[in-house]
Amino acid sequence: MPQDDPGEGYLDLRDIINRYEAEMDVDGQEQDEEYLAQCEALFEQYSGDYEEAAENEPTLILDSQFLDYAMEFAYDIGAAQRDVLWPPIDWDDAAEELKMDFTEVTFGGHTYLTRGY
Repeated sequence: MPQDDPGEGYLDLRDIINRYEAEMDVDGQEQDEEYLAQCEALFEQYSGDYEEAAENEPTLILDSQFLDYAMEFAYDIGAAQRDVLWPPIDWDDAAEELKMDFTEVTFGGHTYLTRGY
C-alpha cells in the first residue's frame, strides 16, 4: 500500500514513523516494501534528524494547501482578522514570505512543506 492519503493536506511525521516501525517489526508477514522505501526516502531528506523533527515540528503540509495554512496561521496568531477587509492582504505574497521558514520534502509522490527549526 502506498503512502497514506494526504487527506485534507496534512500528515504527521510521528504517524509516519510509527507505521514505518510497525512495518519493520513484522515477523513472518509480508512487509509493505513500497511504503518502507517511501519512508526511507523521506527520512533521508531530513539529513538523519527526522526523529528530532518529529518531536519539534511534525506537521507536513501538502504544498497545494499551503496558502490555506498560511491564512489560518495568520488568523490564529492574530496577524489578520477574518472579517476585516482593510488593509487588504495579498495572501499569495504572505504565503510566499512564510515559506522561507519551511523546507520542501517529498513523500509518496507528493510535495509537502515542513517547518525548519
